[in-house]
Amino acid sequence: MEKNIREATTKDLEAILVFNHELCIKENKEFDDTIDPDYPLTPRGTNGFKASIENDNALSLVAEVDGE
Repeated sequence: MEKNIREATTKDLEAILVFNHELCIKENKEFDDTIDPDYPLTPRGTNGFKASIENDNALSLVAEVDGE
């Protein structure tokens, strides 16, 4: 199994949104019912993640396993 951690690009945005949506669903169900599970898919959430990726003063990382 090959593992790689690299800086995220806007090409990763869709996968980041999907994973964060899944995480928010879990957090909402198991820990905090005030978390909006759909936040990553809203325009504000999507724009926030995109801005973080594009921000030169921030670092967003992506972990890949076997190229995915």
